[in-house]
Amino acid sequence: MKRSVLTTALIFVSALLSGCEFNVSGTYNSSKDSNEYFEEPLSEKVEKYAAALETSNQFVESFGSGDAKRSWSLLHSRLREIVSEDGIAGMQHRTEMDFGSFVEYKPMQWGFSTNSKLANTVVSIKIVVHEKTQVFYILNFEDDGQYQTILGFNIVQRKDNESIATAAGQAHGLN
Repeated sequence: MKRSVLTTALIFVSALLSGCEFNVSGTYNSSKDSNEYFEEPLSEKVEKYAAALETSNQFVESFGSGDAKRSWSLLHSRLREIVSEDGIAGMQHRTEMDFGSFVEYKPMQWGFSTNSKLANTVVSIKIVVHEKTQVFYILNFEDDGQYQTILGFNIVQRKDNESIATAAGQAHGLN
């Protein structure tokens, strides 16, 4: 099934390390009516995730532009032990083959999800436009207040304007 292009052992290192079951406890996103591909300032509830948004944007930009070295440098050291810079380059190539070239994203479009069973994990969800389709970039962070490195990530096609909540469920193993 082509639903999840980059589903590998590295995707959710945080989940593997914790061995916990999943349960979404909160999902917040920028939106206007039903349009989630919308930019707006961070709300009060998620201001604390500003650094996660910045790191997410850096990853989207570097991954989309084919800068494997920069993308790899944004990964947590535990994840860099599992995947090489060449592995990231291969994922970039596969993403482009499946979804087309990177077109754009909105830096102030954001979605965040937390999980009551993984108290130290925050998921950042970006909607990214590729030539063929919109894609969810789902990035896991340790909830350490710093949000400088990515514990795991997944890139999946957004079908029929699926919501940020759908991507959050995918990140937490609910779909």
